[in-house]
This record gives sequence, C-alpha cells and structure tokens, in this order.
Amino acid sequence: MDLLQLTTRLLPRGVTEAVHVNRAVRRAGYRLPLRHSLKSSVAFLEHLPTGLLAGPVVAVDVGANVGDWTAAMLHIPQSKVIAVEPTSESVRVLRERFAAEPRVTIAPVAAGSEISTLTLRLTSHPNFNSALPLGADLNVMYPGVKETGTEDVPVTTLDLLLAEVAEITLLKIDVQGFEPQVLAGVADVLRRTRCIMIECLFRSHYSGDALIWDLNPLLEEAGFHLFRLGTPYLGLAREFLWADAIYVPTD
Repeated sequence: MDLLQLTTRLLPRGVTEAVHVNRAVRRAGYRLPLRHSLKSSVAFLEHLPTGLLAGPVVAVDVGANVGDWTAAMLHIPQSKVIAVEPTSESVRVLRERFAAEPRVTIAPVAAGSEISTLTLRLTSHPNFNSALPLGADLNVMYPGVKETGTEDVPVTTLDLLLAEVAEITLLKIDVQGFEPQVLAGVADVLRRTRCIMIECLFRSHYSGDALIWDLNPLLEEAGFHLFRLGTPYLGLAREFLWADAIYVPTD
C-alpha cells in the first residue's frame, strides 16, 4: 500500500472521493482544484475512460435541469457544453446562470424520437420532472416528491438538433425513464459519439419507464458496450435505485 492509498483510507469518505476524482482529471491532462473535486456534481469524472477529456471536449447535457452537470464540465478548460432542457423554469435558470459563459449553448427543447410536443409532469423536486406519469412507489422511495402540474413542451430528435456538431466527446442522458425515446432519435449522432453517460434505473420510478436491463440491449444494438457503472444511489431500504452508466463504442 502506497502513501496515497494509506492517506485516503484515513480520510472522510467525501474527501477520499474528491482525491480519486482529482486524480482522474489529472490523468486526462488537467488540474482541477481539490475544492472543486469535493463537489458531488463532478464525481462522475472519476468514472470516465482515461484520456477522454484530453484535448477539446464537446459535451451534450440532455436533461440539463438547472445546469449542475454543465457547470461541472466547465471545469475542463477546453470544454463546450450543449445543454438540452425543455422545462421553462429550468431554462430560465440556465440562461441566468450561464449568461456570461460563451462555452454553453442552451437548447430549450425535449429530446425524443420525432418532432412533436409532449406534456411534462412537473414535480415538487424538479429533478423528477418527466414525460412519463409518476409511478405509485415514487413517493415511497423519495418522500415528499409529488406532481405539481404539467407543461407542454416542444420535442425534437438529437439527430436534428446536433446535425452540425462534428464530434461529441460525451453525451449525457438523464431524462427520468424516457431514455428509449431519446435513443430512438439519435442513431446518426451515436456514430460520432465517443462516450455515453446515461442514468439507469434499477427500480421502476415512472409508468412505462425503462430499467437498466431494458436499456443495455438498445445501447449494444447501437454499437456501444457498458464500460463502467457509477456509484449506485441507495434508497431508504438500502436497495439500488439508480446509477450513471458509462458506455463506449464496441469497435
């Protein structure tokens, strides 16, 4: 056991995770201040393939919400982010938050399988806003989460939205059970995508949602394989509820 391994074992878990994140970013050729590594929003960097973030980075944040993931990507000096988010209140926050940041482009639409409109279910915690009806057990898994209204939003495909983007370094998809519909409209984009980060559910959260074993065949058929799972989120009963899955091209 080297000195770093011994030291991290003696540190609080959050600081230990920050050290691992910091090392991952350094392997990509960047220096991230440790104070930034302490933020949970950048923890996903540890799970990405080595070297992925070396050089210019184009990231697409599908389901950007209020921009925490987008903000984390901006710690990578040569990064640009396209934030895709349909909810009007979240779009307002995104525009205010990144008004002075030329590296961020905001697309105020939902991603889906075709050009259309859909009705979003809004919730008391915007992280759970979804195009699908809330499941009966959602409030049990996450006490206090409830539907508060609806909003009709425009839908386009990522193939159309990103038609002019030559290469995508990292495609992040976090759309609360709507992942199959997003993947149905992204065939062309995936041919020029180097890595996918997708939120996968282990337990149903919404009516008609897709779980990890439903998504894996779709991604394999698209030419990607599972590279790594992020740290699973544990529910009140200590069961796996969801995790970020990293996929890379099979070829």
